[in-house]
Amino acid sequence: MILTALALSAAAATVTVGGDCPGLATFTITGTPGAQYLLLAGRGVGSTVIPGPGSCSDLDLDLGLSTPIRRFGPFRDADFDGEVVLRPSLPDSACDSTFAVLDLSACEVSPPATLAPEREGRLVFLSSELFDGDFGGALGADLECQRLADAAGLGGTYMAWLGDSTTSPNLRFSRDGGPFVLLDGTEIATDWADLTDGTLASPITQTELGGAMPASYPGICGFDDAVWSGADAYGDAYDNNCGNWTGSGSGSWGKAVFYDFAAWSWANTCTGGACDALWQAGLYCFEQ
Repeated sequence: MILTALALSAAAATVTVGGDCPGLATFTITGTPGAQYLLLAGRGVGSTVIPGPGSCSDLDLDLGLSTPIRRFGPFRDADFDGEVVLRPSLPDSACDSTFAVLDLSACEVSPPATLAPEREGRLVFLSSELFDGDFGGALGADLECQRLADAAGLGGTYMAWLGDSTTSPNLRFSRDGGPFVLLDGTEIATDWADLTDGTLASPITQTELGGAMPASYPGICGFDDAVWSGADAYGDAYDNNCGNWTGSGSGSWGKAVFYDFAAWSWANTCTGGACDALWQAGLYCFEQ
C-alpha cells in the first residue's frame, strides 16, 4: 500500500508520507529550520489534547485525532530546508491512521494528514477547484489536474477528460492498465474498455482531497455539479468545446453525480451556455 499525505495546507509544519504499509514508511516533516517536532498518529479523526510528557503537554490543543495517540519523536534540529525524516516500520494497525505534526517550539499543530487507502490501478478525481472554459487548450487543463494532484501529494501523471476539434480522451489518454478507482478505492471501471462503454460502476464524486467538488455555476444544465467535457462517455470528442478550450463560443458539460440521469451523462449531459468567468465548472482528472 502506497501512503500519501492528503489535504495539507499551510501550517507550522506539514508531513508527506511514502513507502509501504505494513512495512517501511518514510515520513518527511517540513517546517522551520532548527525547529523540533513530534509526529502524532491517531485512529480516525476526533478531538483530544496533547499527550504528555513534553513542553506542550499541558496545553489544551485540538489535534484532530482520536485516541489512542501514538508518538514518533521528538525530532530535533530540522535541517536548513526545515526537514526531518523518519523511517519507521509500520504495523498493519497503523495503515489507516491519521497523522499530525506538533511544533514543540511554538506548540502549534499542523492540519492532519490522512493516508490514502490501498489502491491498485489508476486514480480518478474531480478537481477541488472550478475553472472557466479558457485553459489555453486541452494541455492547459491537463496542467491544472497535475497541479492539484501534486499539491495533494498523490504522485503520478494526470490528464483532464477533455475533447476538442483536434483530440479526445481516446487519442490523448493511455489506454493500458486499470482498474480506474477513486481516492477511497471505489472502482468505477475495470479497464479502458469498461471505462468507455458508456456507463460507470460508480459515479466520480471525490476530489483529489477526498471531498466534494465545489458547486459550479447553477445555470449550467440546471444543476450545480457540472464538469467541463467536450467528450462523450465513449472517449470521443463532442461539439461545444469553448473554442478548443480558449474561452470562446459555448461549452459542453458532464455531471459529477449522475444517479438521477442516464449513466452516460457523467461525461456529456448538455451543451450551450458561455465559457467565461461566470460559467465555472470542474474537471475530471485521470491518472495515466
